Amino acid sequence: MLKAKDRELISAYIDGELNPAEKASALRLIAENPEAGQLHAAFLTMRGAIRRATEETRPISVQNRVIQKLNSVKPANVGRTARRIRTIVAIAASLLLFAGVGIFYSNKGSPGDLAKQSKPELRVVQIPTVPEITPETVSSPQLVQIPRAETNREALPTAEILPAPREVDEILANPFRSEVQFNIAPSGRLPLLFPLKDLEQDYPFKKLVTELSREEIVRVDIFTRDIAKASETLQTALKARNLVGHVDSRIAEAFKRKQLLELVFFTESLNQSEIANLLQQLGKDDVLRASKTKEDTFFGSFVFFPHQVSDLERLSRSIGVPTAQLKLNRKVSTPIDPKQPLELNTGSRLTQGIRGNAKIAHQFLVVPLSEKTNLLPSKESRQFLDQRGDNKPDVKPLIVILRPLPS
Repeated sequence: MLKAKDRELISAYIDGELNPAEKASALRLIAENPEAGQLHAAFLTMRGAIRRATEETRPISVQNRVIQKLNSVKPANVGRTARRIRTIVAIAASLLLFAGVGIFYSNKGSPGDLAKQSKPELRVVQIPTVPEITPETVSSPQLVQIPRAETNREALPTAEILPAPREVDEILANPFRSEVQFNIAPSGRLPLLFPLKDLEQDYPFKKLVTELSREEIVRVDIFTRDIAKASETLQTALKARNLVGHVDSRIAEAFKRKQLLELVFFTESLNQSEIANLLQQLGKDDVLRASKTKEDTFFGSFVFFPHQVSDLERLSRSIGVPTAQLKLNRKVSTPIDPKQPLELNTGSRLTQGIRGNAKIAHQFLVVPLSEKTNLLPSKESRQFLDQRGDNKPDVKPLIVILRPLPS
């Protein structure tokens, strides 16, 4: 039985696709193998049959067939009588058509008649004559003497000297506590009002630093949309400055009952620049948090009040102690005694510095704002007061009141 490659070799030989070497091998295979010879003979027979096949006749075009059919049909013979009748009918119809058109244009209502009717007629209109008007002579007007009124000047009302206007002592109105009053300082300076987030700008921050340098006791009211979050943020900022917090336990209980509170923060451990940086950091952190959470800032505007005596009174009522107990204890340095040797003066100063630093307490207090006069101090307030010590000369007592914004 022949292999597939041998059959392909013989087929390629029949088609004439082999080179001389391949032709020699194909002829050798045909001569030596009988099956190869039979296959070669069959291929030759098939090639001859294909070459002798007649060419297929092309189909006749449909158009030619139709034309041939039309040419084969002869028209029918029409008699002379029928042709004569048709001619007479055509002439009569044309005469009737021309007669109808002429009658239409000659009668009323035709386009020509309508054009004549719509043509406007020209009429002669006489314009009436206008009578002449003779101008009248106008004489000069006569002057009329108006009698002069005599008035008694002594009977005229004089300006009444009224009492001096009463000084307005309410600069802001608290939307929740009408009994709390904001008084103008005796110096006549107005409070400083800015949005807390605007302290990142140059002008509001410099204005705040200037106002801080004028005051010994600093009071700032901050309005917020969420007292709890604002209190937590302010406590975190103070603790980041190494201050120990004393938070009244009544605040947590009020938050649990969802009571509306106004909180007072009090510290004696920050100087002027630290207070300004603290307020600026609160506004900056609030804006950063709002941009991350896609929420509104919960800090609104802040009001910086000039120093008033009523500030310490309000703070003492909220803590529950007399006002005299909240006076700031300044650290006073002992002057150098020229009579003493230098070694003794240096040693006494070192001893005083060590003792003074031991008394300094870095802390802050948080209590609810209260106007009651008989309030007792809480445990946290007593701890804050017990741990108070001498303060550095450059510190400023800071009172921050958190007030809720109207919803």
